[in-house]
Amino acid sequence: MIPATNPRSCPERPGARRRAARKKNLLVARQKRAQAQKHIHEVMTGLSDTSAFEAFDRMATRVDQMEAQAAAAVEISEDLSGETMEQRFRALESSADVDQELQALKARVQRELPGSAAR
Repeated sequence: MIPATNPRSCPERPGARRRAARKKNLLVARQKRAQAQKHIHEVMTGLSDTSAFEAFDRMATRVDQMEAQAAAAVEISEDLSGETMEQRFRALESSADVDQELQALKARVQRELPGSAAR
C-alpha cells in the first residue's frame, strides 16, 4: 500500500501546484478569447451593406402574405355567406331602424340631462 501524501508537501515537485493553476488559468483565458473571436466573426458575417435592405424585403414579403391571407379570408367569408361586404354596408346604411334608434336615444338623453325640463 502506498502511503497518502499531502500534495502541498510533495518534495519532488516544488511549485507544481502553482504551475498547474497558471496553466489552467491560461487555458480558460484562451478558451474565452476563442469564444469571443468566434462571436465577433459571426456578428460581422451577419452584417453587410445589404442586410438592412434584405430585412426590409423580408418584412415586405411577410406583410404581403398577411394581406393576401386577409383578402382570402374575406373572399371565403363572402362565398360562405353569399353576401359581400358592400352588400352588408348597403343594408346597414339603408336600415331605417338605425335612424329610429338614434332619434330615440337622442330624445332619451335630452330628457335625462339636468336642466332639460326647463327647455
